[in-house]
Amino acid sequence: MSLERREQLERKAGRRLSVAFRKVIKMSKPTAIDIEMFWPPDHDAINFLVQADRRDIDWNFRIPTAHWQIPSDPEDTFPSHLLTDIRSFFRSTWKQVYEQGNSEARAYLRLHENDAAMDLRNGRQVNDRDRTDYVAPNRIPFKKTKVSTKRKRRDGGVIRRGTSLAKVKRVYGVTNDPDPKVQGKSQYYWPERGMRIGFKNEKVISVIYFAPFPDLVGGIWVGAQAWEVDALLGTAKDEGYFSTGRVWQYDVKGFMAVGFDKQDRVRSIARWTR
Repeated sequence: MSLERREQLERKAGRRLSVAFRKVIKMSKPTAIDIEMFWPPDHDAINFLVQADRRDIDWNFRIPTAHWQIPSDPEDTFPSHLLTDIRSFFRSTWKQVYEQGNSEARAYLRLHENDAAMDLRNGRQVNDRDRTDYVAPNRIPFKKTKVSTKRKRRDGGVIRRGTSLAKVKRVYGVTNDPDPKVQGKSQYYWPERGMRIGFKNEKVISVIYFAPFPDLVGGIWVGAQAWEVDALLGTAKDEGYFSTGRVWQYDVKGFMAVGFDKQDRVRSIARWTR
């Protein structure tokens, strides 16, 4: 964090942030405060949403551009280290509030719609599911009335994270290299096989299976119904919702995400490095 920006943030926004923290504590006496930061910044300010124990709070705090911008910043974009600077500013301010004994609450700072946040007490990134105050969300019910789709299938999940590129070529009978690297990563995309395999340093980092992939992956298959997946794998560790349908996350021989369509049938099975 640049010393100049730190001094400017503390001078122009430090007192307002301290007051905002104390207001939240006084209003609701929470056990957990979640600050959600919209990123990248708007042209005129960095804006935030706040929840206290998962209830929305109007804390009336934002950081206008003029309060974080310093003369050495580029004119046409925000500086590359600004996110680190803002996180450090929040940590130091929260430390002052916390050490004054106003609350035993934990405070977390996250980027907008991210499922992990920085614990302002120790600076560590914490996934929501790993927090002590985590409460599993209500799951959308699924029907169990349709006839099973299960047919006799073999285990097709022969490729795992960490498998070498040479083995992938041997197993699938290909000689060409993956598609060109983007940010150090490359991939095979085989729509006719229903597979997308990602690589980094010639090691598999992700595998996604979709129709017409015919075999089992982690005990389930593309086209299975939600009730069949639940019966085989149990309640998912987490559930997300997207425009295409729900997603269930499991730890089955590593991290696995099962994507469903709007009719609650499996449309994709993904394994990757978190």
